[in-house]
Amino acid sequence: QTCALPISPARRARRVHFGPDHGTIEVPACGRMELGAEWRDGPLLVEEYDTTSVVPAHSTATLDAFGQIRIDFDPVKA
Repeated sequence: QTCALPISPARRARRVHFGPDHGTIEVPACGRMELGAEWRDGPLLVEEYDTTSVVPAHSTATLDAFGQIRIDFDPVKA
């Protein structure tokens, strides 16, 4: 699943380099509050005015009850 940034359709995806194993790929981007309580599969960027959180491949992200980003990584798939 992907999420969208309301500020500009051009910012809904970014090209990100994940090292020699994965190279540079386009990944979806969303705002922190748009992440919501539903788990979303990485790779994904969560953008805010002062930071960007990277949710790598083989991981999932959600917002917890306090609005904190929770990222679970599956080392078996990595």
